[in-house]
Amino acid sequence: MMSMKFISSFLSFTLLMMAISTLAQTSNDTAGSPVLDTTGQPLQRGVEYYIKPAVTENGGRLIDRRNGTCPFYIIREGNRLYSLLWCPYEACPICKFNCRATWVGVLVENGKRLLALDGSALPVEFERHNID
Repeated sequence: MMSMKFISSFLSFTLLMMAISTLAQTSNDTAGSPVLDTTGQPLQRGVEYYIKPAVTENGGRLIDRRNGTCPFYIIREGNRLYSLLWCPYEACPICKFNCRATWVGVLVENGKRLLALDGSALPVEFERHNID
């Protein structure tokens, strides 16, 4: 059985790769509609985006950081909320996943909020990363 630490690390890496490559899929009810970032602009290939929780109690971070930096604060404008659906067949061919309900969600373990494959979806939004 894979350890939760490995699964959490693997999911974090996968989400980072998704943010970098920015390959967005739309659901059947929004087929043809572009995925929009937090400013209302369509996502673009080759552009880096932050994938952030759209609704949080702690200002946008999954794990509370204690290094003195200010957390992101999210203001919801419109309905630009998305959910990530991932089916990790290639990563774990022997694992049994229900890919119709394999949403990226939050798991609370020892007081820490971790990303996990869970039945309830975590609403996310995309914020364009500006390189200065």
